Amino acid sequence: AFQGRLRMLRGEPSERPQTFLGADGIDPVTLRPVAAVARPQIRLRDDSGMRFSDAAARYIAWKQRDPKAKKISEHSRRQRETVYRLFKGFTNDAPLTAIDKMTATDFLDQVAKLDPNWHSIPGAQELPLTKLVEKCTKRPGRLSNRTLNEYVSALSCVFKWALAKTDYDGRNPF
Repeated sequence: AFQGRLRMLRGEPSERPQTFLGADGIDPVTLRPVAAVARPQIRLRDDSGMRFSDAAARYIAWKQRDPKAKKISEHSRRQRETVYRLFKGFTNDAPLTAIDKMTATDFLDQVAKLDPNWHSIPGAQELPLTKLVEKCTKRPGRLSNRTLNEYVSALSCVFKWALAKTDYDGRNPF
């Protein structure tokens, strides 16, 4: 392998090796170990900073209190609080700094599996997202893109607010 690499660096021809220890071995071009990348379900970086639930509650309070902000109707507030509850449970109420784009994507992938009438499932307001998804597998429909976009907007607003009104200096994963 070493001789082959030297020939390659000098521009001399050499035969491509068949393998360097198989899938667990070494890449013949970069000479770096080949490792399968396992994607965790939720990526959380640390345990410091403002928790998502605190940020969401403070955002709702700010929207209702600030005279310059457009008020949220009672119906919209309840809808947003429901989305915030599902996301809080999905991330185990992670700090904002620990929530990244992959966490947001994984959440939206799960929410997209819900039936449009998931609210009518008995006890739906107390069930975690995983249980709701299980109960919706036998139901015929799935949430529309419009509804998913409303969920994204609601979650994005929390991060925008935190960036503007708190010491949070991360990125908006939504």
